[in-house]
Amino acid sequence: MLKPTPSTDTSGFTLVELLVAMTVLLVVLGIVFTSLTEALSQQRNTASTVSLEASLRRTSQIITQDLRNSAYGLLTGTPYVSGNTSISIARITDTAVHSVTGPATGFQASTLVQVITPTTFNWPVGTRFLLINPTTAQKTATAHTLSTGVTTGGTINLVHATATNTICYSPDNLVQRVNLVGYSLNATQRILYRHSQGTETPLAYGVSNFRVTYIDAAGTTYTRLQDMPAAATLARVGLQLDMQRTERGIVKTRSISASVEIPKVFTLTNSPLRYVAPNTSVAC
Repeated sequence: MLKPTPSTDTSGFTLVELLVAMTVLLVVLGIVFTSLTEALSQQRNTASTVSLEASLRRTSQIITQDLRNSAYGLLTGTPYVSGNTSISIARITDTAVHSVTGPATGFQASTLVQVITPTTFNWPVGTRFLLINPTTAQKTATAHTLSTGVTTGGTINLVHATATNTICYSPDNLVQRVNLVGYSLNATQRILYRHSQGTETPLAYGVSNFRVTYIDAAGTTYTRLQDMPAAATLARVGLQLDMQRTERGIVKTRSISASVEIPKVFTLTNSPLRYVAPNTSVAC
């Protein structure tokens, strides 16, 4: 009777070989997983940086465009003071300019502006308008808000309740409809607000710095528009905008600066108009 002989087949894996193979596989998988995680993290960081830079450029372009479209290069004190962290701009919304006819007496003490208007004249309550004295001796403008407008014959009485007529009366006085656009930084919220058509809305978030400077024709820089002498001419506005975002505990900061030339299109005078805040004393 034949006895079975022990098998001598050694083609299988030993326990040690299996452990080694599994260890190698785990190392390879770990390397692949780490590389994939780093790639995804880098992709997120890149996307976050691109988004931050795009938001920065968009915000700067909006402000710059408003400055370049300012009415006669006029910066105002409404809705925000034109200072170091805020600025307001008068933008033309209607190219029609209307002649002022009075009141010829007591003009500066009045809240009434009489205007010769066409029959199509239709300014709703709340309309912002510039009251302009383009004469050589004055070349001033101030902004008012329409309270009521009553037409009598060919004349309309524009009544504003915010302030009296600041500028001096002249038969050459004009009114023109505008939109007062403003930008202001809330440093606590780190939100840059845009004010237009009487409404304030957030323009950009994560704004860590918003600085405005005012440069006259001689190159002198001022941190507030009101510090510029009346005899000086505003030539450029400097802007500095910084935005931040935190990604995985890392704070990213991007900055942009611009120097915007104020428009030199003076259709009413051969030199710039000077903005005068309502209720400011003006010698006539």
